[in-house]
Formats: sequence, C-alpha cells, structure tokens
Amino acid sequence: MTTASPTHSLPCVTDGELLLYRLFEIADDIDVVALRCLKMPHATRLRPNRISVFGSLREVLLVIDLGECQLPVDDGSIISAPAELILFTFGVAAVCWRVGLGNQASASPSPVPWADLAGQATALSRSAAITDTAAELIRTWRPILNPALVRPIEWPAHESYMLVRIFAFEREVTPDEMRVSPDLARLLLGEPQHWRPANTMIQRIAQSSISYSDADLVVVEWDAAIELTNDPGEDVPHLLAMSLALALEFQRFDSILEQELNDLYNHGANLAAGTLWGRTRRSRRALSRIHRLQIDVANFVDRSENALKLVEDIHYARIYKLAIERMHVATWRAAVERRQKVIGEFSIMVHEAAQTGIAHALEFIIMLLIMWEIIAAFLH
Repeated sequence: MTTASPTHSLPCVTDGELLLYRLFEIADDIDVVALRCLKMPHATRLRPNRISVFGSLREVLLVIDLGECQLPVDDGSIISAPAELILFTFGVAAVCWRVGLGNQASASPSPVPWADLAGQATALSRSAAITDTAAELIRTWRPILNPALVRPIEWPAHESYMLVRIFAFEREVTPDEMRVSPDLARLLLGEPQHWRPANTMIQRIAQSSISYSDADLVVVEWDAAIELTNDPGEDVPHLLAMSLALALEFQRFDSILEQELNDLYNHGANLAAGTLWGRTRRSRRALSRIHRLQIDVANFVDRSENALKLVEDIHYARIYKLAIERMHVATWRAAVERRQKVIGEFSIMVHEAAQTGIAHALEFIIMLLIMWEIIAAFLH
C-alpha cells in the first residue's frame, strides 16, 4: 500500500523572476578579443558576466544586455521583459528573458499565487512564439557578431530551458518544505494543478536538489529548474546555461558524426566505382574531412572536461555536476565518443582499401615494365 503524496500548497511568491532560455549554435568558436572590439548597437552593451566565484570561468562566456524587449506569447499577448544574449566561447549563443514576478514585475507588482506562476511558467517555457522571436534575434545579431565568429555555422536545432528564481514567499518556506511539495513537482514537470504526483516521483525530484544553507535550494530537472535564494546573482543561471550549451554542442557533433558515418558507408559501398586515381582522390578527401572532425570533437571533449575544473567553489561545482547529469550531457558525450570510435575504425578500413588499390596498381606497372624489358631484350 502506498502513502498518499503530501497535499500542502506553496504560498504566493512576492519576489522572484522567471528566466526563459533559447540556445542556438552560431559558430565553431567565438574570438573573445575580437568580440570585445566590436561596436555594439545603440541601447545594448557587452559586459563580462557577474559570476562571483568561478575564477577562470569568467572567460568562458560574455553577456550582451539587450535592454527591455517585447516578448510575444502564443496566446497573442505581449510581455515586456529585459533580455540578454549570452555568448559561450565554444560557439553557442543563448537568448535569455527575465520575466519579473511579484515585486520584480514591471507592471502592477503584486504577490503571485503559486498556481498562476506554474501555469504562466509552463506556457512560456513551451511557447513557440518565444522560440521564433529568439531565432529572429540570433539572425539579427549574426552580421554584427560575424567578425568574432570562427567558422560560422547554421544548425537548425535549438535547446529550451526555464529557471524559476524565488527571492521571497508571502510566508517563510523552508527548503525541506519545498522538496516534498507536489506544487514543486507540478511546476518542474509542466503538469496541471489537478495532477497528483506519486511519492516516488516526489522523492526522485528531491534527489535532484542541493542546499548550502537552511534558506536556499536548487532543484534541477531536464528542461526546468527552480532556485530559492535571497541572493539574485548570476552564478546558478549561468551554470545552468553552460550545462545546456554543452548538451547542445554534443548533440550537434552527434548529428555531424551520424551524417559522416552514412557518407563513409556510401563511400565504402562505391569504392570500386570509377578509376583508381579518382577513387584515391575521393578517399583522401573523405579521410581529410574525418581527421578534421576528429580533431574538433576531441578538442571540444577536452574543453568540456576542463569546464568543471573552472568551477572553483565546491557548492557550485555540485550544482554544475547535477545539471550535467539531469540534462543528459554524459549520455550525449558517450554517443559522440561511440560514433567517433566507429568512424575511426571505418576510416582505417577506407585508408587500407585505398592503399591496397594503389599497391595493386604499382604491382601491375612493375610487371608491365619487367615484361617490356624481356620483350625489348628479345627483340635486340
């Protein structure tokens, strides 16, 4: 017999913000020095991140404040919210809107009932209109950022994420109370108010939480997170964005490697077609492309490993590791490394086949020369 899940509700939120992320691939790398030299459009500014404890991680991302922006929603309404463009040096750009809650709201600040917050968060997180607006922003900024982009790319996929930051409730709420609240589970999973989570689900979500004191809490799920804090800094938001950017980058490499594997398979199937020198040229081009891709993948894997070393605070390092786990970064990385290994083995086979063809051709030429020498000697 299972015990019914807790039924107590969380109170109104009097101060907080809702962060909406849309992430896109824009280049293989971003030149930070060139980026700092760019002339920013009017009413925008490039600034370093306000990360407080990460040391070298400050060099991994920069932020462009876009000011107050109009944010269209699927129901036709428009929200005015500050926006920023977060640029990661490994070529990912994240558009982030900060929608105020309670005292942070730009219009009619008032306490927000939890049910209203959950409904608004779910609608905004899944909004196709917001995704389209973010994609248009990226297209607008590409020409401006182009001098700082190393090998610009356009990849159709994107990632979405939502972070709910709560600075104050109408009454005091402890992290332990939030962990076991069905309201928390509903918000993170995007479920309606009438849905009652099982105890096992509440326990699993509680296992995805981290607290440093008796007044703060971070809970991370695969497409949403919540932070209870009285310090509205940028540490947790940028850590989550960094984790999601790594997941997006590994997805891109997985897609590229999959396409390369298909091309190699077709190349191997057609290896006997055409002339010997034509086959050799095709093999060399394929191998050159593979070697470049292998170097790019190995370089990014190394940089992703070093990212954790840049997080110098043990508490934030734990949050970063939790985000990496919940966003399945390790799963995507394992898939990339498996494809990389298969492509490496396949490329060796293609190289050996090409070399064998050349060797056979050389043997045939040598035999012709020997026969020519014999015939020439006989004729003389």
